[in-house]
Amino acid sequence: KSKFAFSFVYKAFFENGLIEYEYDNVFIGISDELPVTQISEVKNWKYMSLHQLEKEINMHPDEFTQWMKISLPRVKKYVENLLSKTHSVGTI
Repeated sequence: KSKFAFSFVYKAFFENGLIEYEYDNVFIGISDELPVTQISEVKNWKYMSLHQLEKEINMHPDEFTQWMKISLPRVKKYVENLLSKTHSVGTI
């Protein structure tokens, strides 16, 4: 099950003259199931840690969408906060 994390607006300009100007909602969830994707929406996917994702974006920025690159710092912060709350619940 996913949970709403945050929203953001971004505007990105591309070499081909197109502009993305979007309001995006970010939902984060945990699952052991493989994702079910829409071919028209998803070119590729794979599991990796946030640390590895950050490294991949730095090494190959053209392989990632603008919204992914823009939202990653907030996603990391949200997940780190979520994990710290989870770990603190189990401690005495």
